Parts: sequence; C-alpha cells; structure tokens
Amino acid sequence: MPLPFERAELLELVAKYDYQNDYAELEAGLITSLPVAAGLGFLTKGELVAVAKWKWRGGRTAQLVSLNSDDEIKEVSAASFAAKSPMLQIGALRCLSGVDWPMASVILHFTFPNTSPILDVRALETLGLKPRYNLALWRNYSAQCVAEARRFSVTMRELDKALWQHSKDKSRSRAA
Repeated sequence: MPLPFERAELLELVAKYDYQNDYAELEAGLITSLPVAAGLGFLTKGELVAVAKWKWRGGRTAQLVSLNSDDEIKEVSAASFAAKSPMLQIGALRCLSGVDWPMASVILHFTFPNTSPILDVRALETLGLKPRYNLALWRNYSAQCVAEARRFSVTMRELDKALWQHSKDKSRSRAA
C-alpha cells in the first residue's frame, strides 16, 4: 500500500514526532551503540535491556529480557546478525525471552538502520496493515519501507517516525 503522504508532509511528521521525548537520550545511545554491536557481531545484555526500555518504556519486557544470560544473548544475536535470511535474522532473536516480532524488529532496526524497519501497531496502521505478525508481513513491510525510504530520500528512522506520528495524529483527530 502506498504511503498516505508526500515527502513534505513526511518531513513535517518527523519534526512533530514526540514519542517518549524523555527517551530521546536512550534512542541516541541505541543509534550509536547497536551498529557497533553488529560490527562486533553480537548484542550484550545491557544493550538488549536498553532496547526493551526504549520500545516498551521499561516494565515487564525489560524484566523478561533480563532473564536471558549474557552468553545466550551473545550467541543468539551473533546468529541473527550473521544471517543472510530475513527469516533467520528475526527468527533467531525471537528465541530470547521477552523478544517477539516488535522487539526483534527494533533490535534489527537499530543494528541495521538502513534495511530494517520497526514493526509497530501505529506504523502498520498508517499503511492499512493489521498487526498479524509473521514472516510474510515482515518481508513485505521491510521491502516496502526500504523502497519508500529510498523514494523519499529519508532514513529508515525518519520514515518510521513519520509512519508512527501519522497514526498518532489520526487517532487524536478521531478522538476530538
């Protein structure tokens, strides 16, 4: 499904993006540290917990991911980061406690920022997609996001922010 906006509106949405303003510092840390994790070939427990805190504002998911041992996290993330197949990349991460489709997509998004979008209810809603998480959705959504980011000459992060903010704006207008 095509994006419901053009480049100028996309950039306005990115500028309005206000999800977890108090987590901006944490997001900046993820953007700088997780690509390093991919270069090292694995994720640390601290990085996994930071991703959980960013995605879910801490809470239960951060507790669940803490149940994984550092060795398990390193081994599973190393398998994911080395994989060529999208199925193995996201599938391996889902073996970790507290990591399902949305969380795995966040890990991949911040680790491989040019090729991996974030599976999020709001972003999917903007495209008219239901959050029925499976490999087909992941492949199609990823391909569409990569193509749209190229078409609009924006980063994957900027596209994700615009998709999320568009949905938030629509829900506000429905509530008003």
